[in-house]
Amino acid sequence: MTAAVPWYGHLKRVYNDTPGVDAFSLVSKIKVPVLGLYGDADTGIPNDDVKRFETELKKTNPNVEFILYPGAPHAFFSDDRPQVYRKDAADDAWKRCIAFFDKHLKA
Repeated sequence: MTAAVPWYGHLKRVYNDTPGVDAFSLVSKIKVPVLGLYGDADTGIPNDDVKRFETELKKTNPNVEFILYPGAPHAFFSDDRPQVYRKDAADDAWKRCIAFFDKHLKA
C-alpha cells in the first residue's frame, strides 16, 4: 500500500476473522501517508476516537491528517442518501482525496 484515505472508517470495530484487532492495534504498522475524512456528527465513530487515532499515528508517521467536518454524519459523501449527504463536506473531502492521491501516488 502506498497511501490510504479512510472515509469515516471505524476505528474500534473488530471482525470475526480477526478478533481483538481494531485500527488502534495496528497503529505501529501503518507507515504510509493517511488522510482521514470524518464527520463530527457521526454517532458511530466518536470524535475523541478520531482525534486520538490521529495523534497515535502521528507519533510514528509524519504524513497523517484527519479532518472532522462540522455537522457531517456518517456516510456524508453518499449523495444517494439525502438524509446523510452533506454537499459542502463531500465536495471538500473529494478535493482533498484527489489532491492527496495526486501527491502520494505519482511516480
